[in-house]
Amino acid sequence: QDANLARRAFNGRQVLLAGLSIVALLCFYAAVHNGLLVHPYMQVAGAGSYGSSLEWYIDRSSNGLPQTATLSLSIWVWRLLMLAWSLWLAFRLVAWVRWAWSAFSTDGRWKTKPDESSRSALTSR
Repeated sequence: QDANLARRAFNGRQVLLAGLSIVALLCFYAAVHNGLLVHPYMQVAGAGSYGSSLEWYIDRSSNGLPQTATLSLSIWVWRLLMLAWSLWLAFRLVAWVRWAWSAFSTDGRWKTKPDESSRSALTSR
């Protein structure tokens, strides 16, 4: 009975690990896809503003106008940074998958129920 419970617990953990690995790979794919192929959300807000276009004006002001500064980079800087991160992630993922597979299969990948013939041979000893 204990061996059967241990076998089920082991197999359940293996299924859970496989499921979590699939979820992690899907999250990596979504992050790379959104970073490289989709126009990033730039958090532009305000009346008349949208996407990457900021529309603003001062209707009325006092004598002194406020001084502002803006740092603006091309979207290609973002895309190059995302490409560098994606390439690093791809190379690291190969090493992580190799390590994860060896950890996953250390005590075997799946434990099957012992046959009746092998069980009777074990009890006859």
